[in-house]
Amino acid sequence: MPATPLGECEEITSHYAKKGIAVYSSERVECDAMVCQACDICPTTYHYEASVAVGYADVLLSEGWLQKSQDNK
Repeated sequence: MPATPLGECEEITSHYAKKGIAVYSSERVECDAMVCQACDICPTTYHYEASVAVGYADVLLSEGWLQKSQDNK
């Protein structure tokens, strides 16, 4: 059974808490795009956003997170 969006956000918070990083907020953001389910190449219809202190951004970036630009508030 897949985790619920709330459960997934709690997992993000818990994962980084174990590393001593406080996640101020995390959310699953639904996109309006539609994708088929033929393969795993296309992006999904959602992504996650998390807010942490600036000093910890490098940790998330090294794990594959992308930094949100100021233009995409």
